[in-house]
Amino acid sequence: MESKSYNHLLKGGIFNLSEGLEVSLLTKDDFNDIVKMLSDNNVNKYLYFAPAPPEVYGMFFNPLIEEIEQSISENKWSNSPVFVARDNNGNFEGMIGLTVTPFLDGNYEVGYQLPESSWGKGIATKLSKFAFNIAFNELGAYKVGADCYAGNIGSIKVLEKVGMKKEGNLKNYYKIEDKFDNKLFFGITKDEYSSL
Repeated sequence: MESKSYNHLLKGGIFNLSEGLEVSLLTKDDFNDIVKMLSDNNVNKYLYFAPAPPEVYGMFFNPLIEEIEQSISENKWSNSPVFVARDNNGNFEGMIGLTVTPFLDGNYEVGYQLPESSWGKGIATKLSKFAFNIAFNELGAYKVGADCYAGNIGSIKVLEKVGMKKEGNLKNYYKIEDKFDNKLFFGITKDEYSSL
C-alpha cells in the first residue's frame, strides 16, 4: 500500500481499501452509526462493554475523536487511531482501532466491530490486514495483540486467517448470564508479519 494514500488518510481523506470499501479516520459524524451497531444484541453478544447508553460510548469515543482531529491538524498519526469502513454509498460497514499499550511503545492492541449486515463478507479480514500495515509500517510497532471470547468463533477465524497466533487463555473470564466464557489472547510480531 502506498504511503501517498496514507498521507491522504492522515489529512482526513479516504483510503480505498478494496473495490466498494473505503476507510477513513473516525470522526464525530460516525458516532451514531457506532451506537446503532453496538445496540444490536447479535453484535454485542461478545462485547463486555455493550450494550450501554450513548453517553457511556460518548465518554469513550469523544476523546478519541478529539485526539484524531488534533493529529489530522498536525498531519501525524494519533496514539490510538480508529478507522471506519464504509461502502461506496456511505453505508457503515464497521470499524477497527489500534490502541498503544501504556508504557510499551511499539506494542499495540487491535480491535474491531462490524454491524451484522457486514458479517461474512471478508471485511474484518481486510480491516485487520490494513491495521497491521499501519501498525508495523507506519507506527513502528513490534507487536500487535488481540483478545476475544472463546465462544466468538467468527473473530477467532479472522485472527487466525490474518496470521495471529493464539498465545493465551484465561478460563472463566467473562460471566454470561449463568455461565462463563474464556478470554483468548492472540498476537503477531513484526517478524511474523513480514514473513506472511
